[in-house]
Amino acid sequence: EDAENHLFIIRALGGFGKSALSWHWLTHDVDSKEWKKVFWWSFYEGDASFEHFIEETLKYLKLDVPQGQRPQVDELLKAMHEQKILLIMDGFERALRAYSSMNAAYQGDDSPSPASGRGGQGGEGLDCVNINAEIFLKSVCSLPNIKSKVLMTTRLTPRAVKPRGEFMLGCREVELTS
Repeated sequence: EDAENHLFIIRALGGFGKSALSWHWLTHDVDSKEWKKVFWWSFYEGDASFEHFIEETLKYLKLDVPQGQRPQVDELLKAMHEQKILLIMDGFERALRAYSSMNAAYQGDDSPSPASGRGGQGGEGLDCVNINAEIFLKSVCSLPNIKSKVLMTTRLTPRAVKPRGEFMLGCREVELTS
């Protein structure tokens, strides 16, 4: 149990088994008595945008889905602050500019460098397509006394949680290399 970190990232190249590892962990190591509310979201599915993630998570939690994305993010963050919810965001690179195109599944793993590369000038490939996704990630890391946790699998680290090259407090990443 990692008390100070609310966002845990598993990062690796495509085909490394991030999803399988996460599923194994969820089904073998997560105490279902402690974590009664678990929501798995795959960004690899059809229209698995961040917008739909927020809406479907609120519906799963039986909460109102307010009009507008930012109020929806705030509603989810409020619930995560008050309740123990475990969210798994699988394949989050699809919510980043570098992998947001329709052919992303066939794209190589040469990650965009922070200075240039796929996604344009300044490493914009590491930016979330949706500004509300960045707000959500930063808030999960920084909100004090939040009861919930988020596990993210991704090929690329979102710049939102690693501004100026350092991970935000509340966020931890492990890279799978073998």
